[in-house]
Amino acid sequence: MTSLLSWLDTDSRQRDQAMAVLDAFRDRTTVDELGVGSIRDAITQQLFPGSSVLHTRARYLLFIPWLVADAMTARDADAAVAELRRGEVRLIDVLADSEDRQGLIGGQARADLRRMPSAMYWAALRSYGLTTSRASIAGLLRDGAAHTAEIRRAPREADDEHGPALLRPGIDPHALLLRPRDWPQGTSFALTSAEADYLRGRIMTSHPESLYAWFLREEVEVGTARDFVWEHPQAGEFPAAMAEWVEHGRAFSVLNRGAALLYNLQLAEASEHAERTERYRADLVEWRAAVDGPDGLRNWSLDAFWRLLSGAGARISRPTRTFVDRWHELVASGPGIVDDDGARELIAHRERSLKGPRARLVNPSALNAWSGASALAQLQYNWPTARRILDDIQASALVEVPA
Repeated sequence: MTSLLSWLDTDSRQRDQAMAVLDAFRDRTTVDELGVGSIRDAITQQLFPGSSVLHTRARYLLFIPWLVADAMTARDADAAVAELRRGEVRLIDVLADSEDRQGLIGGQARADLRRMPSAMYWAALRSYGLTTSRASIAGLLRDGAAHTAEIRRAPREADDEHGPALLRPGIDPHALLLRPRDWPQGTSFALTSAEADYLRGRIMTSHPESLYAWFLREEVEVGTARDFVWEHPQAGEFPAAMAEWVEHGRAFSVLNRGAALLYNLQLAEASEHAERTERYRADLVEWRAAVDGPDGLRNWSLDAFWRLLSGAGARISRPTRTFVDRWHELVASGPGIVDDDGARELIAHRERSLKGPRARLVNPSALNAWSGASALAQLQYNWPTARRILDDIQASALVEVPA
């Protein structure tokens, strides 16, 4: 039986939440098997607000407003929605012909792409103030088409490139002023200096206390830390508030890694897969050594972690907190976590509480569908995404604004 997920386009908050859930299941590095996504997302929101694992290049933050503005000139809402999709497909084709195709969304699927970049970036556009509308994309297009119809019914003085023709409901006109004259022909992912300055200003203004803003404000290059922000060579210079979030994020990432490994070990044993069982046992031994090392959990206060999350308004459910508390207690009690009956039952109980009869450890059919590795990627809090966006903005210093 096919499952369906639907929403009203006027309820933008619920729609964003629903799409975030779908995003998590599309990207195997973020699948939340043990239900800690609320903690991960709360930390991410402090460090790199507005970011998503689906984001690939910074200029999409401008492509989308330009495309939406173009679509708003359609005769009605339905035509505007169709025109936006056609515009996004045209953009894919143009970018596919450019020299830099890294991060291209839809390069293979083209017109068959199910979820367009506009949907992937819409929440970020809100977060950074490039759109002031709280409606869905369809809702904003409906407002825009109505605005266009009103203008056509009541003609005004001829518009020039800086006049009312640039005004589109819910879109920051400053973003539209940056649209190239020959858009979308010859478009690439390279930001002009003016575009980069605009995006830098939007992120810094909308989230001034974030680590995102610090990197941009201080013009700090992303450096060689490819996987985790706490490995950045200038991590010691992070602002005190952000350094606290980074350290707690690092510790929780280490703690959660062990739970994910034990979960996969139990699945491997239940599947009677000797090679995987051996590998996960070895990984747990390595993880245990990291936990006990100088960069492990030796000086980490879980109580301080909960206070920090609470102070930021994070909504962590009681069962989630109980699970993390108990897992931390077991890890801190000694090195024998691999074969500890209490630890194994905790993981099994957590999966059952989240998935019910669909839990792999109790459902043979679900176990047979296991790929062999589930939710193993250590929590990164969207640092790889932030690196890409920061790289694009910082690289713009070498790009001249077209005459």
